Amino acid sequence: MGSLMGRVAAVLTAAALAGCGGGGPEVEPPKMASVTGVVLVDGTPAEGVSVTFQPVDGGAVSAGTTDEAGEYTLKLQSGSIGEIPGATIGRNRVVISTERFPEYGDDSPRPIVDGRPETIAPQYNKNTTLTADVVEGENFFDFDVDSLRR
Repeated sequence: MGSLMGRVAAVLTAAALAGCGGGGPEVEPPKMASVTGVVLVDGTPAEGVSVTFQPVDGGAVSAGTTDEAGEYTLKLQSGSIGEIPGATIGRNRVVISTERFPEYGDDSPRPIVDGRPETIAPQYNKNTTLTADVVEGENFFDFDVDSLRR
């Protein structure tokens, strides 16, 4: 009898966790605006630099990576909403970084994405002093940052 009750409890718990046809509240995306720009490191366009905007009042973080011309476009990544172009409207803390941690696949001793050390000065990443005020419409933010060598 005890095992039957255990199975019934397990089935009821699973049903409760699964929900009934998406009965949860829909997630509203934050107010967003387009953000693009260019990152120069020591005055030269830099490829593969991560640009992150973090709303100072909390909220969704947006990020992008520079191309060979140093150009980036920010996008918000959200599991519940999906990918949304832009960044949250308002004041944002800006982080510019080259550091990347290695990524490993399932059962793989070798990384599928190699790690990379930080080459940009800390006042632009872990000790950032950069901010950007995102407003409605199109926003363009260019950054000329120093490398660690400078």
